[in-house]
Amino acid sequence: MSCKERIAVNDKVVSSSLTGGALFSRNYYIYYKNPAIMQQIPYRPLKHILVCTNEREAGKDCCSHVEGYEIFRELKDWIKANGLASSVWVARTGCLGFCNNVGATVVIYSEQLWFKEVKKDEIEKIKSLVLESVKQTL
Repeated sequence: MSCKERIAVNDKVVSSSLTGGALFSRNYYIYYKNPAIMQQIPYRPLKHILVCTNEREAGKDCCSHVEGYEIFRELKDWIKANGLASSVWVARTGCLGFCNNVGATVVIYSEQLWFKEVKKDEIEKIKSLVLESVKQTL
């Protein structure tokens, strides 16, 4: 941080940089109001589900060959349909390091639960885990 920039306190801008960006603080998050500078997102989901959809050439194990994208899509659609999109985020990822020819890798945070070889017919178990933990949090 240069001497031209100062930290804002309690949503008040106390100074701005030469680039025109102002530094704000809101709910203990620090972020810039300048499109040229990265900005921290001021939201935190209760849960974050990561689904590997990594693609590799034919003949090599990867989650895209075992319906990784379909698992991601089903979970994402289910979250939206159940009104959980603001508290549970679903994201597809590249390789998570557990390539196999059985099923996709799925991770649930904040619990740090990692599942490998998840098949499409096992998604209901993932949904139950998420729903149960969200109910406990709310």
